[in-house]
Parts: sequence; structure tokens; C-alpha cells
Amino acid sequence: MSIGIELIKDNCNFLNLPRYISITNKKDMSNRNKIKALAIQMLQDSQKEMEAKIEKALNSGALNIDDWDENSNSMILPKVIVVAIMEDEANQYKATGTSFEKEVKKEVANLKCFL
Repeated sequence: MSIGIELIKDNCNFLNLPRYISITNKKDMSNRNKIKALAIQMLQDSQKEMEAKIEKALNSGALNIDDWDENSNSMILPKVIVVAIMEDEANQYKATGTSFEKEVKKEVANLKCFL
């Protein structure tokens, strides 16, 4: 049996000290690789969708593009677009209206502590 020790960052720890967790075996690594591949595919699909929404956002009429000044707060509108698109995309993965909604919400809140 092959084992490994992982070092993870614990942002929920107020001292921000790294800690060692989970001794993994080959099956765990196989599952990790499968999960990673699925997550990467989902992110790649989402990126294509999000990039397509930029033009939609610019044409929506919801943004005051004419008053945008690249010399004064030039990043505000691009950030508004990115945040709106990312939040919209995230809503698609929240499992809203399914029996998994509560579990997904709980696991996401927990995982955010480690990112």
C-alpha cells in the first residue's frame, strides 16, 4: 500500500499555521484524480460560458459604458462584470431545489475556509 502525507493550508486557523492531514492510499489518490479531472472539466466549460456572457453584459444596458474612464477607476466596470458573471455561473452549481442543496451549501462553506 502506497501512502502519502499532505500539507494543507488551514485559513480557518487564526494562527494560519499549516497542518498535516490525511494519510492517503492508492484508492484515495485514484478518487482524487477523478474528482480533479471532473472539476477541471467543469471549470473549463464554465470559463467558455462566462467569456460568452461578457458581450451580453456589455450589451445589456445595465452598465453605463459611456461614462467609463480608463484613467479613473478603470477596473470598476470590468470587476462588476466579472463578479456578476461568476456569481451567475456559481448559482448553476449550487444544487438549488434538489435534495443535495443543503449538503452542497454546507460543504462549500467548509471548503471556503481552506481556499
